[in-house]
Amino acid sequence: MGNSLSRWGMSAQRPGFKAYEPDPAQVKVWLRETWPEVQQEAKRRRAQVYFGDESTIRSDYHRGTTWGVRGDTPVVAKTGRRFSVNRLSAVSPKGHLRFMVSESRVTADVFIDFPRRLLHNAKGSIYWVVDGHRIHRAKKVQEFVRTSQGKLTLVWLPPYSPELNPDELVWHHVKSQRIGRTVVATKEQRVALARSVLHSLQHNTQMIKQFLYEEHVRYILNRCRVIFCRISKLKPENEGSKSDLDESETAKLVKQLEGMTYPYVKDICTYVKLNVGKVYSISGMTKWLHRNNFCYKGTSKNRLNDII
Repeated sequence: MGNSLSRWGMSAQRPGFKAYEPDPAQVKVWLRETWPEVQQEAKRRRAQVYFGDESTIRSDYHRGTTWGVRGDTPVVAKTGRRFSVNRLSAVSPKGHLRFMVSESRVTADVFIDFPRRLLHNAKGSIYWVVDGHRIHRAKKVQEFVRTSQGKLTLVWLPPYSPELNPDELVWHHVKSQRIGRTVVATKEQRVALARSVLHSLQHNTQMIKQFLYEEHVRYILNRCRVIFCRISKLKPENEGSKSDLDESETAKLVKQLEGMTYPYVKDICTYVKLNVGKVYSISGMTKWLHRNNFCYKGTSKNRLNDII
C-alpha cells in the first residue's frame, strides 16, 4: 500500500490543524464588506491600521533540525526549568511592526498598556484589528477605548479565524524560524532573545510586507490599483539576460503572479529571494516579467472580486 500511495503522489505528512467552528458566512462578510469599510474609513480619517495579537513563548518549545551521524540522533542539552514569556505585537499593511514583551501574564491591564504605547506620539487615530478573545472584550479595555476620544477603534475579526490575521504569520516566523531554534537557560535570556529577534524583524519591512502575500491574508492588499497581468500578445524585443530560474521555479512564480497582486517589482524580488533563494535586481526581474508575457496595468473590479 505504501508503494501505491507513493505512485499516486502521496506521502506521509504532519497535518495542519484548523478549528471547525468558524462560520464561512461571517468570513465572507468580513472579506467583502467589513474590511473594505475599515479601509475606506481609515483612509478618510487618515488613520493607521494595525492587526494585533498576543502569544506565549515557553521554555520547552523547540523547532528545527541539525546534522548528525546516520542512525545516531543528536542530543542537545537544555534546561529542565519551565518558564514562559508573553509577547504582544501589531503589524500594519505598510510593513510596520510594533511589539511589547511582558514577563507577567497578559491581563486586561497589561493588554491596555500596549495600545497606550501605540497611541503615544501617533500622528492620527488607529484602527486595531484583533480577535474576540475575552481579554480584548474586557470592561477595562472597552473603557480605555471610550476614553481615547476616538483615537483608538477596535475592529473584531470573525470568530475562530486566526488565518485572517497577518500578525499570526509574523509570530510563526519569529517563533519557528528564530526563537525555537535557540537554546536558553534562563528566563532573562529568553526575554532578551525575544526582544532582539523582534527588533531585528521590526527593521525588515520588506519581510513583513511579504507575509501579506500569503494566501489567507492577501485580501489586505487586494485593493491595490495596479497589478502585473499576463497577456499573450506581449512580445518584447529586448529579452535581456537569461533567467536563472529553472522550469519548475518559473512555473511556480508564474502561478503566484497570476493569482496575487504585486504593486511593486521589488515585492516580487523579495518573494523570489525568500521562497526560491535566488536574488534578482529590479531591472533583472522587470526583464523576466516581460519575457514571460507580463505587463503592468490597472486592475478591474471583477478581477478583485474573483481574487477575494
